[in-house]
Amino acid sequence: MVKSVLRIGLLLIIVLMTVAGPVNMAGAAGEVVSVPADTVVLTSATGHPLGSSFTVSGFSTSDVIVKVELTSPGGSTFTVGTTTGLTLLTGSTSWSGQTLVWFRGPVSNVNTALRSITLTTSLSTASPTLTVWATSYDSNYAFYPALRHFYKYVYTNEDRNGAYSAAGATSYKTRPGYLVTVDSAGEHAFISSIVGNAEEYWIGLDDIGTEGSFVWSSGNAPEANNAPNWTNWCASEPDSAGNEDAVLASYNSDHCWVDIDGTIVTRWYVIEYGDSTPFSDTAQDSMNITVANPTATPTDTATPTNTPTATPTNTPTNTPTNTPTYTPTE
Repeated sequence: MVKSVLRIGLLLIIVLMTVAGPVNMAGAAGEVVSVPADTVVLTSATGHPLGSSFTVSGFSTSDVIVKVELTSPGGSTFTVGTTTGLTLLTGSTSWSGQTLVWFRGPVSNVNTALRSITLTTSLSTASPTLTVWATSYDSNYAFYPALRHFYKYVYTNEDRNGAYSAAGATSYKTRPGYLVTVDSAGEHAFISSIVGNAEEYWIGLDDIGTEGSFVWSSGNAPEANNAPNWTNWCASEPDSAGNEDAVLASYNSDHCWVDIDGTIVTRWYVIEYGDSTPFSDTAQDSMNITVANPTATPTDTATPTNTPTATPTNTPTNTPTNTPTYTPTE
């Protein structure tokens, strides 16, 4: 009886969650990400399909950048089963047993991949949320998932001031550009991979305001007017020799930094796009997942209070009352 009540309770949860449904957050100009309705998955499930109604549509480019993330996973992970035509982005290394994956590819391949997602659970109860986020992909811009910033490398002959002005005059997905700022070894490695080891490029660091006090001067950057919290100076740099107020990432395998005369012309600069305001041309949707325990132990075990036994109250016996005798008469 109790087990039947538990099953009915799970069924009611499924029905209620299906009626409530997920909340879709569409992007600009009709970009849409849609995920299946909220659902229940039993604990200890392996490779449980999440549904075939994942959809990404309406983007202006044939390829899109996608993030799939499982928040508050509670021991749950997901696997993308079909990955044909897709590329994992920086920071993502596997399609299996993940809570976060970034990738890009054609919309049709993305939809096939999303519909192949399965969930594996371990804890008896959990309430993870699966979110799918997407934005259009343009091969002229590189995307760094850790910051959700875009970068554009420009190959031209510019001095530092020319690069600074040119970067600030651009925008992408409604966000203004700025001469690149570099806040971590990971971001530095990503930017260097865009340019290549054989090239040098301007960054948005200088000590124009106060000699020897280097700050990010890129006007549109979140770090503007702040000292760097991570640096990659070459040996004996900065040396402040002469009028060396600008900073260049040098052409070597490490792209270490040198302070240099800003009037020198170099061939590369990198524009960064990204701040606290979300980009346009993005969309996302989420589904709530309830991990339920199918092995609940009933709290009431029926025990008979009376065990009947068949005991006859009267056992009939057949005893003759008269036994005839035969005596010959002669």
